[in-house]
Amino acid sequence: MLTQQQNAWAFYCTVYFALGILLIARSRANSFLIPFILFVAFSIISLLYLLLKTYPTDSDLQTQISSSQVLVYLPVISIALFGGIVQSQLTYLGHITHAAYSRGLPELNDEKQTQKKNKSLASLYYGVLLLYILYIITAILFLWLHLYNPTTTSYRSTAICVTCMMLLVFIDSLIIYHSTRHSTTQHLNNLRRKTRDIQFLRFSAVLFSITIASMTLISWLDYETLTGLLEIPLVASICLETFFVYLPVFALIACCLKQKRMHQLGQQYPSVIQNVRRQTSGSTYRWRTSKEEDEIRFMVGKLGRSAAVKIPSPPSSYARPASVSSLKEKHNFAAY
Repeated sequence: MLTQQQNAWAFYCTVYFALGILLIARSRANSFLIPFILFVAFSIISLLYLLLKTYPTDSDLQTQISSSQVLVYLPVISIALFGGIVQSQLTYLGHITHAAYSRGLPELNDEKQTQKKNKSLASLYYGVLLLYILYIITAILFLWLHLYNPTTTSYRSTAICVTCMMLLVFIDSLIIYHSTRHSTTQHLNNLRRKTRDIQFLRFSAVLFSITIASMTLISWLDYETLTGLLEIPLVASICLETFFVYLPVFALIACCLKQKRMHQLGQQYPSVIQNVRRQTSGSTYRWRTSKEEDEIRFMVGKLGRSAAVKIPSPPSSYARPASVSSLKEKHNFAAY
């Protein structure tokens, strides 16, 4: 007969299995969902291992709590989950950096202002990448401490490692919050046809921050229980893991199912000229000549193609056929 903790593991495994099937069905050839699929696969494997592992019948409460996936495997498996989040963040920061170079953005005509904003966006990009590298190093250190030094001191050391991971995630969340409120990004928001990318970045950062903060709390509670300073009932430990660790993870994966991918540059900014014309109509602002408009169209198309090389796109069969007006514009530009 399964214990209460094993019943909880079986429930988590069932939910992960259902989400994994949905992720695979929605992924197609899109690499955006691959890190999340890997996270779900590793989570299922670790839970099955815990379910099939034999435990002594006279095991105490501390042994049952310490064998939880949250304390043993999830800090290492979370590398894949955080990797998927970082991938979407880097894609977004790369997009707005490309857009900052585009002449189709009226607010960036000043060369000094453009260079300053480009440096700021580049620093955010490499800052997120550095945080992820430090996260991986800390997770590897956690694994080494847990496997090769299983003592009371190691439980405190692993709790410190999880705390450092939490701090890295919090800093990453602040960077993303700042980048989505950046002056360049706020201007781009008015030109975007779809704003789901920003919403996904914010929700994923918040949900993962809740997850890693709960993991940190559980790690320190486990250490306090091991040293005899605190005693936590098994039911309370299961409820804490369910509502503050697994539930945010399930919600994050559900957001991935809805998002599917980060949109390409050409899809994010499809009507730059038309929108700016609409915003500046009736004012004293003088728009560029037709020659400059052709140059802007060429630049935006070039940026879209360069971004498509790095970011997966749907198959060519999904592309809309060229309209007569677009062919006419292309002919006129070629004639020019």
